[in-house]
Amino acid sequence: MTAAGLDEIITASSQVLASAMAMPLFRAGVYYGSPRLIERACTSARRVTHSALRQTGNVDAVLQGCGAVSGTKQASDACSEGKQKLRDAYAQLAADKGQDAGRTAAEAVRQLRDRCPKITAPLRTPVDPGSRGFLIVWVLHANDAPPVTFLAGETAPNTADTINDAFLRAVQAVKPVAHNP
Repeated sequence: MTAAGLDEIITASSQVLASAMAMPLFRAGVYYGSPRLIERACTSARRVTHSALRQTGNVDAVLQGCGAVSGTKQASDACSEGKQKLRDAYAQLAADKGQDAGRTAAEAVRQLRDRCPKITAPLRTPVDPGSRGFLIVWVLHANDAPPVTFLAGETAPNTADTINDAFLRAVQAVKPVAHNP
């Protein structure tokens, strides 16, 4: 599917579909190292205002992940500086500057390991440590995104099946409860 086609689907989607797509798209973006997929997941998540859909679709976790990769905070200590440097690496990755992103991320991780003992390596994830996706895993992990956003302790995502399952859960969440008279 082309990016334009996906944008069209997201724009025209109901909140049910938007909530069903948000987390699977985000996780696929992390797994494949694609900031474009992550941005589409963030767009999808922002469309969801229904509280039951936000809960069943894990939309709040997606929004936290979106904030972790794009947020800017004032650097006041070594940990904050390293976290910001990782967000800068993500921005470089999003701007198709992969080599610069890799260097910036490596520097940030070294800084975090040397000066910030509370930051440990990310939890086990199926994302290849040598991939663009692993850079995103580090950004999410260091900036306190929920582990579900970077597939901590999980297997590689099956995005199509995950969207279908999430859609069914979302429909059930908003389906009116039948009352017997």
